[in-house]
Amino acid sequence: MSPAKKTATKKATTRKTTRRKRGPAEPRGPEAREAELTREDEHVAALAEKVEKAKGTVLGAYRDPYAGLPLVLASLPLGAVDATPFQRDLSRTHAQRLADAIGASGLFLDPVIAIPSREGFWSPNGRHRLAAAKQLGLRAITALLTDDAGLAYRILALNTEKAHNLRDRALEVIRMARSLAKEQPRSKEKDHATSFESPAFLTLGCAYEKRDRFRRPCSGAREDPAGARDEKPVLASGRRGAVQPGPLDPVEEGREAADDHGRAPHPHDRERA
Repeated sequence: MSPAKKTATKKATTRKTTRRKRGPAEPRGPEAREAELTREDEHVAALAEKVEKAKGTVLGAYRDPYAGLPLVLASLPLGAVDATPFQRDLSRTHAQRLADAIGASGLFLDPVIAIPSREGFWSPNGRHRLAAAKQLGLRAITALLTDDAGLAYRILALNTEKAHNLRDRALEVIRMARSLAKEQPRSKEKDHATSFESPAFLTLGCAYEKRDRFRRPCSGAREDPAGARDEKPVLASGRRGAVQPGPLDPVEEGREAADDHGRAPHPHDRERA
């Protein structure tokens, strides 16, 4: 009998792939001094005509810094601008909070994006600002106009700003409070109630500064060697069950569970329910 052949075990070699860091792209778009447009431009003239038909006024026109396409800044009667019918549903809570914030700041800053429609203008991303403007009793609204009707279907991809979770919001509030304490030392906390939103953010901000992630470990949770936590314990049946929350779990949940109105849950919401 021939001796058994030894099978060589091949070790799986993982090839390291280093991603190339993307450098800045080649310069593009108009120079700063080339951005201004006049009413003589055919695209501007067409948009200006629609603005005047809606009893609005053109405030200015320029070429966008990326592709150099014409954009018109205009003041339009509030009733001439409607949200696109396929836009997300109105949150009355969010609209109310936005109206309160605008009233507290004392000015309406952000123009809505708008495209011409049969009845007037459609705004693909301004439903809550339009609702807040109506609630505040504004007669007109500032709009950034484009004649690119397809933008109404592409603008959702531009909403890539990271939403504030509880940690980010709390840290921003405590930093803002310290800055205000230096600039306005005689002011009281109640003077900045709208800016701080909730006194809990001041306390949580201090805690997050001391420890980036703070919570009591959950019973049954497992840790891997890398230190990442497995938040759901394995039950006797082998299935993953719900974590039994500790005293600080509502805070951790609030980091990712801030509702779509922008309100971060209070740490004691669970106890009040």
